[in-house]
Amino acid sequence: MTVLSRFRFVLAPVVAALALSACGGSGDHTANSRAERMKPATSVTTLQVSMRQAPGAPVGIGPDGTLKIDDVELPQPADKRAELQHYFGLLQMRRQAVLDQFQANGGATITIAPDAQLKPLQAQLLADFPELRPYKDSMQTIRLEAR
Repeated sequence: MTVLSRFRFVLAPVVAALALSACGGSGDHTANSRAERMKPATSVTTLQVSMRQAPGAPVGIGPDGTLKIDDVELPQPADKRAELQHYFGLLQMRRQAVLDQFQANGGATITIAPDAQLKPLQAQLLADFPELRPYKDSMQTIRLEAR
């Protein structure tokens, strides 16, 4: 075996190890990101308010007051749709209020807690919609998204 081939034999694993460590090969960052995404939370985008709480299916509230669990729409009477639409609208106002922060932070998600206006409405939603009760904890963390 020549000196050059020995050098390649030793150098290849070293380069691979360096590449893995540079990319976060330890998995800590990936595990932390995954753990953060799995926490109960409400996400607010321009088109939907989504609640997730493992192990349950995701719940979505649309701008027109539609309620979907795992993309299956649950029929609601007009007054219940109006209640969901009101909640959607309030969360959209919170999202609109931080648009300048999105631009300053490169579109990063902004997390807020429910305020005095949202808490009573959330309590009413939990009382009026039994389907939402398993998602109570997700209502405590609201993530406003730029998209």
